[in-house]
Amino acid sequence: GVKQAMEAAEYFGTKLDLSKFTIKGTCQDLEKPYLRLTSAPDASSVRPVHILHKSLANVMRKWASRGEKNSSVNYLWACEQLKSIRQDLTIQHVRNDFTCKVYETHARIALEQEDLKEFNQCQTKLVELYQKYGSKKCHREFAAYRIFYQIYTKYKYNQPSSEMAVLLASLTKEQRESRVVKHALKVYAAVDQGDYCSFFRLYKTVENMGVYLLELLVDYVRHCALQRIFRSYRPTIPLQNIHDNLLYDGRVKGESAKEWKAFVRMKGLHVLKDGKPFTSKKLHKRMTNVVVDTKLSWGAVNGTFLWKVLDGDNVQRSDQ
Repeated sequence: GVKQAMEAAEYFGTKLDLSKFTIKGTCQDLEKPYLRLTSAPDASSVRPVHILHKSLANVMRKWASRGEKNSSVNYLWACEQLKSIRQDLTIQHVRNDFTCKVYETHARIALEQEDLKEFNQCQTKLVELYQKYGSKKCHREFAAYRIFYQIYTKYKYNQPSSEMAVLLASLTKEQRESRVVKHALKVYAAVDQGDYCSFFRLYKTVENMGVYLLELLVDYVRHCALQRIFRSYRPTIPLQNIHDNLLYDGRVKGESAKEWKAFVRMKGLHVLKDGKPFTSKKLHKRMTNVVVDTKLSWGAVNGTFLWKVLDGDNVQRSDQ
């Protein structure tokens, strides 16, 4: 058996290739903690595929109703359960449409929770699985996510354009012609060209869960846009224009009026009304005839953009 083979390999100081062994699980537990393997897996601790189907349904049901009936259901719980399901699939060498569904589910939940480490692990595995398995609709959905994620890493880490070129070259004709991928490519062009107007227009029409990835780019695009605006519009620009063009109206996911309040109160921002300096506690609302002196305010926006640090930034491929 696998256990005996591992013991023999340990005795002789060699490494056992588990891919040559097939284990059929017998565990009937719907929920099981995720534990890194330090010894040969036992069939009694591995769930068979028909139980894993029920386990995934259980996670999805509890996640959808979290906070309503069971306060113990949170992201840490969901992540552990999904990693445990992935592990049982890997141990049994199960690679099919169901495997894709597990990784897709985990990727979406991780994206919702800004866990880029798990998201990237899942999307990397899906690239491999999609060579043979998965629905075409999901192929297109995750192709768009890959483009969005690559935009994020390209500008955050100054990655060479060649990495994006490799990704684009890997897209199939069907994917390139799909609505979601065409949209993602337009987003890439908008960010690459500094076309903030197009970016925010595309932001409002993004499909599936792409908004969670575009949200990571919003502050960067605004930063670059303000630098371009303050260089181009002299001597002033209406404050209302900045509010509208950079989508400071609460339509960006997770934002409220506080982001706009923070902008108008930004240190070094010179605001005028009727040609005179203007200050007001309600400036974020009282924008009629209010302009920004772009020359005097240049120092407020002329600086290096500081990216938000997220768990799993710049992570590599996963084993599971």
